[in-house]
Amino acid sequence: MKIALLSISSRPTLPPGEYGYGGMTRVNWNIAEELARLGHDVSFFATPRSKAPEGCTLVPYPQALCKHNQNCVGILKATDKSLAVWFGDEWLSNFDIIHESSHRMPIALFCEGPILATMHNPNTRKRWEHWTRNLVALSPTHAKKYPKREGGTGLVPWVFNGVRVGSQPYVDHKTGPFLLMGVMQPYKGVAETIQAAIEADVPLILAGTREGSPYYVDHCAFLVKQHSNIEFVGEVQGDYKDSLVADARAAMLYVKWNEPGTMFGVEAMASGTPIIGSRSGCIPDYVIDGETGTLVSTVGAMAHAMRTVDQIEPAACYERYLRYFTVEKQVQSYLKLYKRTAAGERW
Repeated sequence: MKIALLSISSRPTLPPGEYGYGGMTRVNWNIAEELARLGHDVSFFATPRSKAPEGCTLVPYPQALCKHNQNCVGILKATDKSLAVWFGDEWLSNFDIIHESSHRMPIALFCEGPILATMHNPNTRKRWEHWTRNLVALSPTHAKKYPKREGGTGLVPWVFNGVRVGSQPYVDHKTGPFLLMGVMQPYKGVAETIQAAIEADVPLILAGTREGSPYYVDHCAFLVKQHSNIEFVGEVQGDYKDSLVADARAAMLYVKWNEPGTMFGVEAMASGTPIIGSRSGCIPDYVIDGETGTLVSTVGAMAHAMRTVDQIEPAACYERYLRYFTVEKQVQSYLKLYKRTAAGERW
């Protein structure tokens, strides 16, 4: 198949080892790489300064259409329409399937054709209320946010994110600190995770962006400074990132929003690392409570889970990854949806 994969992000899409934070760009890279490995003709659309996986053709967006850091909603909408016009005029008729993977979906919203769109936002938006394009969610819980569209033929399907088998180091005996990897914002439960680590008296590493955000400065920084076993290391990548995930006693996902899908959680399971997480969003779709991790509702329960996490077998985490969260399974699921979309089916 001739496939256009549109990776729309404010940051360049780069190969493993060159990027730090950014689960969505990792998802898009993995999908494109696997599609090319299977012999498909993949054009990889991405922000300027991006790279493309081996076997894919890189198509950078025009720099003038990549205004992602504007605060004005009107400017964003105008940019979306301009990007859709550019794509529609230059590229729309060139592909058997167009797979858009972004937050705002400009191509899917404003163009007609064999378009499938993976939604990475956690909640519905008013602009989606009367839209019938082929939307894909990231988990069963996420899919429930998007009921059947008027004129569609079914409910919104979902596809778990995945990573390639063997791409993550597997460690059976965990000796590292607990790990929270992600943006330092309240919806990631950063302050609560720090408090739980203090209560449990265990080491914790915070890896991610926005150390200087008002939330981190006001609610987290002073706790980190007061406790020597809690460390902020910033964005991580390459072998260092992989070793942090693989050695961690647990991946901390005490999220406080409707998390649609977590690449950090997938990478953790692939390394045999259990997840300690909240019951919000997709986390219960990932974790078998008591077998591959622990689901908690309070800081006290999170601290208890941190003290007892050694009861979780890394092999059970890895087995769950192999069953549901490999990129090979992810792409096979997408190929089925591509065929449905190319055949004219709508949902």
